[in-house]
Amino acid sequence: MVLLASLACLWGTRLDAATVMIVRPASSSGELTETVSRLHGEMLSVGLTVMIAERPGADGASARAWLESVAIDRGIDAAIDVIGDGHLEAADIWVFQPAPRPPQVTRVLAERELENAPARLAIRAIDLLRSLLIEREL
Repeated sequence: MVLLASLACLWGTRLDAATVMIVRPASSSGELTETVSRLHGEMLSVGLTVMIAERPGADGASARAWLESVAIDRGIDAAIDVIGDGHLEAADIWVFQPAPRPPQVTRVLAERELENAPARLAIRAIDLLRSLLIEREL
C-alpha cells in the first residue's frame, strides 16, 4: 500500500536527473523518423535530458556491448532503441543499473493495426520508461 502511494506521488514529478539516449535506426523512413521525433518530444515534456545517437552497423551482441559502453562513457541512465527496417516494429527500453547488475531491457511492440502507430508507441514507451526509472530509484 505504501509502495502504491509512493508511486502515485512520484508519477507526476519530473525526472530531471535522468539522461536518456534515443538510438536512431539505420533506416530513415518517415515512420521511423516520426517515432524518434515523438519520443524526443515526450521525453522533454517529462523533464528528461535527451541525447540522440545513430545506430552503429552492428549485430545484436555488438550492439548490446556498444549500448553498455555508451551508458558508462556518457553517463546515461536509459536508452530507447527504435527497431525497424523501413517500418516501425518496436522500441527496446534499456535501463542501466549500477554495477554489477545487468541492464534491464523491455520491448514495446508497435501496434500496426491501430492508427498513428508512432505516436502510440512513443507514449507507451515513455510511460514504461518512467515507471522503470521510478522503480530503479525506489
